[in-house]
Amino acid sequence: MSVWIAVLLAGAGCFALRFGIVTLVDRRPLPVWFEPATAFVIPGSLAGLCAVLLIAPITSGGTGPTLGVAAATTAVVARRRSSAVALACGMVVIWVAGLAG
Repeated sequence: MSVWIAVLLAGAGCFALRFGIVTLVDRRPLPVWFEPATAFVIPGSLAGLCAVLLIAPITSGGTGPTLGVAAATTAVVARRRSSAVALACGMVVIWVAGLAG
């Protein structure tokens, strides 16, 4: 029973940290020097997710080409379109590959 309490407390703490940051940033205007960096939030998040997803199959003996294709697709679309469109295209590639097996 104590393991589940620890899991729930860790989840609640993680949620509190995320929620706190969002609510604090929402109430105060961002400094002028920080605003250009916000353009890299979505590509940075996707890069982190893809890096973990690319490394995990390689270390566990699985295949990682699908995620490589998704990362390449995202990079190509990001050069021509917005970050949100690039993220959506990368996720579609991952979902389609997952459905294909």
